[in-house]
Amino acid sequence: MTILLFLEFLAVISAGIALCILHRYLAKSPLDNLPGPPSESFIAGNLRQVTDPLTASEFSASLCETYGPTHRIYGVLGGRILNVLDPRALHSMLISDVEHFPKDLTPLNTLRLLLGPGVLGTNGSQHRRQRKLLNSVFSPAHLRDMTHILYDIAQKIPGAMRDGINKAEPLDINGLMATTSLEMLGEAFLGYSFGGFVEGSPRDSLGESIKMFFATVGKVPLAVLLVPSLSRFLSGSLIRMLFRILPFPNLHRLLDISDTMRRRAINIIGLKKAALGRGDEELVARVGEGKDIMSVLLRSNIASLDTDKISDEELLAQVSTIMLAGLDTTSNGLSRILYLLAQNGLAQERLRAELLVAQGHRVSDSETTGPSVPHDELMRLPYLDAAFRETMRLYPPVGFVFRRAAKDIVVPLAWPVRGKDGSSMSEILLPRGTPVVLNIRACNRNKALWGDDALEWRPERWLEELPQELYDAHVPGVYSNLMTFSAGVRSCIGVKFAELETKIVLSALLTSFKFELTDTPVIWKFATVDYPTMGKDSTKSQLLLKVTSL
Repeated sequence: MTILLFLEFLAVISAGIALCILHRYLAKSPLDNLPGPPSESFIAGNLRQVTDPLTASEFSASLCETYGPTHRIYGVLGGRILNVLDPRALHSMLISDVEHFPKDLTPLNTLRLLLGPGVLGTNGSQHRRQRKLLNSVFSPAHLRDMTHILYDIAQKIPGAMRDGINKAEPLDINGLMATTSLEMLGEAFLGYSFGGFVEGSPRDSLGESIKMFFATVGKVPLAVLLVPSLSRFLSGSLIRMLFRILPFPNLHRLLDISDTMRRRAINIIGLKKAALGRGDEELVARVGEGKDIMSVLLRSNIASLDTDKISDEELLAQVSTIMLAGLDTTSNGLSRILYLLAQNGLAQERLRAELLVAQGHRVSDSETTGPSVPHDELMRLPYLDAAFRETMRLYPPVGFVFRRAAKDIVVPLAWPVRGKDGSSMSEILLPRGTPVVLNIRACNRNKALWGDDALEWRPERWLEELPQELYDAHVPGVYSNLMTFSAGVRSCIGVKFAELETKIVLSALLTSFKFELTDTPVIWKFATVDYPTMGKDSTKSQLLLKVTSL
């Protein structure tokens, strides 16, 4: 009897899936009239092509080149996905109609399940309350106060490189940048040292978990896809229980990482609250000197009106959320700049000369007056600024943003699209639930905005007059006509911190070392955050460069 009931249950589920497939393939959609590639797979559509680590970036670029700035691709079981880089559409989805384009329509997404209700995983009024408080602590004044903390860490990097340089071995720059970014985030955001530059220091469980998080997420893509759907019927705790039962080691490892980050966040927040209770002298004596972002955040939360406060659970979630958001993006971005400078020796020399002068050197003089350039002067150095902007333009660490239409909505277009029926469309109707890919990388590389050399890394463009077409398009990004740091209320809250960190690290490295390529090709692979490998067959995040002391 039990077996019969089980077989009947399977039959009902199978019938439901079959009806879903038939509906998706047979039902008409407004997106059917858009240009786009044929489906590669009955089951997965074009998803393999747009997620393959080796070829996804090139395939996405070819889609935009072939089908234009607004086109359709296929998702699972024939589902239609809008792929868009049109600036007016981006403005609609990220600014003017942002409330109608949440990350998802379900109670939970993967980030919220694993990290808690942090700023990346929440929507609506909860997200606005968190964002309001975080905006106050990521202010320019607070970042300026942390400059010396970042400089102190940057000055430890050369010592960590000496052993490899003395052995004349290529150095793993990507690993070094990960250690550097983790320590900078730890001290500046949490007021906590991971001991990355302390010889013989044991591995920190929080640091190791943060480093492993996205890589482990990438090993369980099916689970990531299932979480939103499961959350319609199950609570977060039941989903976690179900995942523990399933016989998948990587899924168990991901849950272990999530548990470790939460446990350590509870410990860190508890210590900081206790230090706050003991007064300013206690804070000044700790890492970060009480100026770290979390200390400021806790004080601001205490002083806020009750309607603006965030809960302890939300505070805990910010620890893992912001550390994860800032680690790979900045460390891989730093790796990318150093790789480009190793490719472009003249640009490296020009940047080095600018930094040496700013530090009080004469280019031909070995005497130094100190390694630190004052905050405001560092941020204004023209060629350093141009190199940073150009790298963020051509190689945004995160190339795509995902949203979903919360209702039937019409999206306007700056550039009309020629439909398959020959009509010219200046707007598109998106049915409720339509998934949307906002193509950040393609917008940043659009030749119609940036000129025929848009695919060339050329920092000098930022020292010249930018194309008028770029200004006329009104790209909605929060930084330098770029979509790299997104736009609107969900734009990157740490953009200025990332810029400051990058410029300080470059000022420490380029005035002491010369960087060159090895004979092994570097292959940058697509992921949540693009990462370098040595050769196309490697899956290890690594960037080996020759480094010479000056």
